[in-house]
Amino acid sequence: MPPPHEPRLSPGNLLNPNPQQRDHDGSVLNSPPSGVQVSFNENLARSPLLDSVAKATLDDNSQSFADTQTKSTPMAGRDFKQNSRRDDHKEEVGTDVGPLIAVKDNGAWARSLYLDLVDDSSIKQFLKFAKKTQIYQGRWIAIPKTPDDEKLLYDPFVKIFNLILAWFVLKLDHIKKLKNLEELDSKLKFASREAINTNLTKMPHKDDYPTKLKSRPDVSVRADGHSFQAPEPKPGKGPLIVGFSNMSSFMEMKLQKQLAVTVKAQDLQVSVYVRQIFIQQPNRRFVRRRVGLNCTDESELGFDTSIQWKVEKKRKVGGTLTTWRADNTEVVYRLCKVEPSITSYDIRGRATQFWPVTDPETGVRYMVSDCWKSEDRVSEHIHLEKVKGMKGVVQMVSIESNRGETKNFRCADAVSHQDFNNRIAIRIVLDTDGESIENFKSPKQLLCSLRDAITGHMQLYLKDLVHRNVLMQNVVLGRIVGGSDPKPGYWGALIDLHLAIEVDRDTATVSVDLRTASRMYCSTAMLRSCMPPAKKGRTVEDTPAQAHLDDLESFLYIYNHIIQKYDRMGVEFPLEGNRSQWEHIPVSALAMAKEAFLAEDTLSVDLGSRWPESCITLLNNFRMFILKQVNAKRRIRHGLAQDRITRTKELITAISGHYESVLGHFEDAIRDLEVGQFKVDRPLAPPSNPGLVTPAAAGKKRAQDEYPDELPQAKRSLRGSKAELEDPDPFAGYTPPSPQTPTKAHKTQLGHVRSPLSQF
Repeated sequence: MPPPHEPRLSPGNLLNPNPQQRDHDGSVLNSPPSGVQVSFNENLARSPLLDSVAKATLDDNSQSFADTQTKSTPMAGRDFKQNSRRDDHKEEVGTDVGPLIAVKDNGAWARSLYLDLVDDSSIKQFLKFAKKTQIYQGRWIAIPKTPDDEKLLYDPFVKIFNLILAWFVLKLDHIKKLKNLEELDSKLKFASREAINTNLTKMPHKDDYPTKLKSRPDVSVRADGHSFQAPEPKPGKGPLIVGFSNMSSFMEMKLQKQLAVTVKAQDLQVSVYVRQIFIQQPNRRFVRRRVGLNCTDESELGFDTSIQWKVEKKRKVGGTLTTWRADNTEVVYRLCKVEPSITSYDIRGRATQFWPVTDPETGVRYMVSDCWKSEDRVSEHIHLEKVKGMKGVVQMVSIESNRGETKNFRCADAVSHQDFNNRIAIRIVLDTDGESIENFKSPKQLLCSLRDAITGHMQLYLKDLVHRNVLMQNVVLGRIVGGSDPKPGYWGALIDLHLAIEVDRDTATVSVDLRTASRMYCSTAMLRSCMPPAKKGRTVEDTPAQAHLDDLESFLYIYNHIIQKYDRMGVEFPLEGNRSQWEHIPVSALAMAKEAFLAEDTLSVDLGSRWPESCITLLNNFRMFILKQVNAKRRIRHGLAQDRITRTKELITAISGHYESVLGHFEDAIRDLEVGQFKVDRPLAPPSNPGLVTPAAAGKKRAQDEYPDELPQAKRSLRGSKAELEDPDPFAGYTPPSPQTPTKAHKTQLGHVRSPLSQF
């Protein structure tokens, strides 16, 4: 990223001073709309708006977009419910996995994978030894001939698996001296591999929402090594010996009489386990279920060994990530956390992960992005080269453009299947420390960071690109150097251009692989385009193109989420009403919930005692702007079919007014913060138990996975700092009310907006 204190330059000469007031669609007005709160000082000069060159470029690019982008990649509509029942969760995972690609070669490909690991003579020696243990006599006699319950298989198979592990994987020298298999069990308890009967072991799931789900694979292989760690101990409970975080593989067993269980049902059961392995082993690339695939070579097990951890007492305490600098020299970065700061919970898709790292030579922090991009999608590094030096968009430090392909993990029949889509692993080092905007430390930092990210979004459009993946974690704070405020343009930036497209891309090459997106910030129009699990046959032709207005709507949901979840000091409050369920309710219900939020006459949340009035007014103005666009889209959707294309083009090509309006509202609010001209509702008395107020950083789950010397600091006010003198603080000495303490109703007035959406 360019130096954060570089003198401000008009990006592409796009700004032009203009003191006029604007309506919510960018049109000029002499007075604000009736009944709506505004807080800008009319005596102050208005922030500069777009100049004629920038407007012309935006208009030209939006016209190209409207003319060519008539369809888009379908979005996955799978619904993961909090604390869903086990069978429901299987169906949810099944939707995520997609169609099962069966290989009809009688197992020939699977058998061919690891023929070089063991030769025939070693197998003969092993079977000869197995006869001495009385476990093998031409057949595995430990296994009952006619079991009437699959549970009778677990312990015999555990004995067989452990014998195989001891001979072929662990290569224990003393194994030939064993008199019975009971002696082997005691030896393996301290070995790096051990098969365990886990039929009764409840292994906790991990997800992007609180979950109580647990699973019990029949047999699991516990593993020690640089990529494994023991399950996180639970308070008041003994430690689990094995879980999804230290499992090299697992086995499920079925009797002949259970063959009525369909292949699909078995696939769903296994997929639940595999998904948890991917989530809890973040550098795992693939999972294959074979006894021999428990070797100590982690690359053979499917791990990306460029990421390695230091393990103490079977828990990860540090780690490194190896990649290449721009000059093609190898660099070993130090991981700032033992877990990725952003990870994917989808078993199928881009599997994006972000790793905060530190340069071993300079001490500078960067963010490393790992992603499996669809083969038919333009690589992110191509876009980043195009926007080199641009403000509001994170800059690229180095790139590994091909770190593997998914077709290399499949057989030829699977790769040629119509449902298979090849993906390519890429790694990009980004010039940001990766701190999400959710970690803001003042209202000014929040507003300036969002303003610069939205400006960056517009800058991308000036370079013929639409971002299409605006999420909370994809808006990062700019670097603060020497404790001084960044210059305008460097307060915040957008990251993750993996889903970005050119405004005039050839839609014949639109990717057919479903896109995954966070529904919390997804626009109402894109939510409605999601493929319902029960509906078959939706294609790219049925999915409308995701335009700049969809992304601006996502910015609103980011701002609203922060305003309603935190106060201006960063203290976290519980989300009220259905806001807390936005990430997990069905997409159809979420679309209606968001439309209802946009059309609300008032926000019945106690925001006046938490935030400056200018921040609340910004939320109102931003919401009114988006409401107008959503109403327009809704009228187009329900209007005459022959008019839709023309009316959609008219809406999209009003782009310059859209950016002017949104950025203008941010400039108004920032100016009010800087001059201190805003009102604050009198805060309530401090709660009797201040301990109930939880700082945001501490409110999030504390990383036992982070390094002990890098405990996150609780968010705090800037009193006593230089920033306080330059940014008057009307909240000085304010202790926010406890989220648990009933507060007076403070309805934030939006004005009596009437909309067709009010029916929801």
